[in-house]
Amino acid sequence: MENFLRYAATRVILPVIFITLLLTSFSVDPPLPAVKQKAQTLFRWVFGFSTVEQRRTSLGPNVTKCQASFSDADAPVNCCAGVPSFTEEELLATAVDFKFPEFNSSNIRVRRPVHTIKDQDYIARYRRATEYLKNLPLNHPHNFARQANMHCMYCTGAYDQVNYDMVLKIHRTRLFFPWHRAYLYFHERILAKVMGEEDDNFAVPYWNWDVPEGMYMPEMFMEGSLYHFNREETHFPPLVTQNDFYRTDNNLTSEERVEANLALMYVQMVSGARSTELFMGCPVKPGPAGWCMGLGTLEMYPHNSIHSWTGKLANPEREDMGAFYSAARDPLFYSHHANIDRLWDVWRDLYDYKLEWDDPDWFESFFYFYDENMQLVRVKVSDMLDRTKLGYRYVESPTPWLNHRPKPLVKPRLAKKALAKKTDTGYVGLGGRTLDSTFTVRVPRTVTVGKEMRRKEKEEVEEMIVVYGIDAGDDVAVRFDVFVNMIDEATAIASDARVREYAGSFLTMRSGKRLDTATKIEGSTKLKTTFKIGISEILEDLEAVDDDSIWVTVVPRGGVTGVSIEGIKIEKSKRR
Repeated sequence: MENFLRYAATRVILPVIFITLLLTSFSVDPPLPAVKQKAQTLFRWVFGFSTVEQRRTSLGPNVTKCQASFSDADAPVNCCAGVPSFTEEELLATAVDFKFPEFNSSNIRVRRPVHTIKDQDYIARYRRATEYLKNLPLNHPHNFARQANMHCMYCTGAYDQVNYDMVLKIHRTRLFFPWHRAYLYFHERILAKVMGEEDDNFAVPYWNWDVPEGMYMPEMFMEGSLYHFNREETHFPPLVTQNDFYRTDNNLTSEERVEANLALMYVQMVSGARSTELFMGCPVKPGPAGWCMGLGTLEMYPHNSIHSWTGKLANPEREDMGAFYSAARDPLFYSHHANIDRLWDVWRDLYDYKLEWDDPDWFESFFYFYDENMQLVRVKVSDMLDRTKLGYRYVESPTPWLNHRPKPLVKPRLAKKALAKKTDTGYVGLGGRTLDSTFTVRVPRTVTVGKEMRRKEKEEVEEMIVVYGIDAGDDVAVRFDVFVNMIDEATAIASDARVREYAGSFLTMRSGKRLDTATKIEGSTKLKTTFKIGISEILEDLEAVDDDSIWVTVVPRGGVTGVSIEGIKIEKSKRR
């Protein structure tokens, strides 16, 4: 009888009451909060769930509390200024789910390479709109500083994960690309709204530092509201960008820098990015069991390095562009990330979109942004995966880096003779080792036997060097380079991405830490990172596919004081 009554209530009586209450709440302008809340409460009781509860198993921010997320001994920063907090009921009543924009071929937004833009009217409108956002009150959702703080909050841990006592961060995981796509999408729409109806198809330009013509700080951003005082003046045009920058400029000529930049792009987009995880970052999931921290190739370089190269050298963390908490204060941030967004699709196209994750946990991960109408919008990762549905496209840019596959520094046959006499210089035992100096270790690998097995493996599997247990912390910027079968350490120290022996570099920006995270599962500065480097193509070029071991040289470049690793190993992984 009880089940029958509940069934009747569920299917007939209470739904009618619910619909009546909901219609009543929205028949008044503005809707009656009390009636609306009662309708939502009744809905949860009748049907046993709510949109909030549906997200319990999804990865997303707990926006009921924004917390001071960056602690620096000299300059504490709270990026929650002006940001409201919500109760779950208020969030349910306020936020709406993302809807794809309506557009056609005549009003699709076109993002162009910034160095090609000569339209002075476009530049003037862009500067006026940016100036307008900068002059809005801080509590206005469109205020430029408040939008910058949005990046600060999500990137330095101002929010916990919903339903978990763990910090949420969107860098160093597969959330990196979709979150920044959404962030840029809404910033672009806000600018267009400010400009007026005639500029509804306004698009942010992209800074394509991956081609020689774009390897300069853009002239458009050197004047007016698009200029930013906290940039490194010695890097102003005509200096060529250093896409592998850490903390000091190299001594290469402009022509050599261009070649080094193109070779690095090949490694980060092609030979080092032949699996989904290698390019996208580690597959983070909700809760303690789903935690991970591992950067994708493009996030590491040139994303991190261009951030640091742009920021001011005299500042402790090369602020503003050089630190997560301050990076979006510079208008150039958005053009930098437009290129990152473009290259995400370039990479997907290189592999015919075959290296795509099919993971509901990823699809259902969500974030919150304010749109151009000051409406709080809930955005899922799945909303951001198909750029063609978002109403914008990119003017195609050349990809000269595809033709810059590095060559071995030493002919493989000659190198093997030298390597036969080599000995370990840096034993990595059970307790690991510190990165206080350059060292070389011999790492065993499993050789696949059989012609058919090799063919299948070559198509489906990527071999990787895995540097694991990297104990660096979020509050330091670290870099070390990794080489394969380099004949000696002195040569490795003097080399870069232009040689085939170069496998990749580990590079982090300072992420920051929460003031209250001493006991949190995530947010502690002592969590360890894994660095994975794709080497299948490198082994082919170095004629080492049949070798039962390889020599791995690690060259610390900076920020490694007190940094240690647990070990180095070889793994094979499915590309998808």
